[in-house]
Amino acid sequence: MSEESRNSVAMGVSMLGMYMQAVIQDQGLDKALYYYYQMGQMFGKGNVASFKAKSGDETPTPEILHEIFTENLTRFGSDFKITANPDGIDMNINHCAIYQGFSMAGFDNDTISKICKRGGEGQMDAITAVYPKLEPFSTPRSHLDGVCIEGYKIKR
Repeated sequence: MSEESRNSVAMGVSMLGMYMQAVIQDQGLDKALYYYYQMGQMFGKGNVASFKAKSGDETPTPEILHEIFTENLTRFGSDFKITANPDGIDMNINHCAIYQGFSMAGFDNDTISKICKRGGEGQMDAITAVYPKLEPFSTPRSHLDGVCIEGYKIKR
């Protein structure tokens, strides 16, 4: 994805960030994080639909996980590297338009990390509810230029 396209995605996400700012001011951070968790669940349900299309009710293979997450991260303007291995996938997200968009909306790294963590939990909970053999992990970036590390291990 071009830098121009990535910046366009980030601008769109910044509008979500401004909405989050308003929710935080009106209802507090905990409530805003709750709403973002629910949004993460919707992303997770979308992933589940993609997994089901490729592997039915069977736990997706590392190759299927690699394919689906490559498509998703590309659509969101991420600069990333995904490695498939026999036990799952590892994802290093170097540049994330979602992070960039929340930063543009005025959030600091600590708050963005909380938002990303909570949304990721929603996504992961939706996926593991259907595919309990997938074990997610995530380490948010520590600063704008940092790397977010995520992935899924397949329980045997």
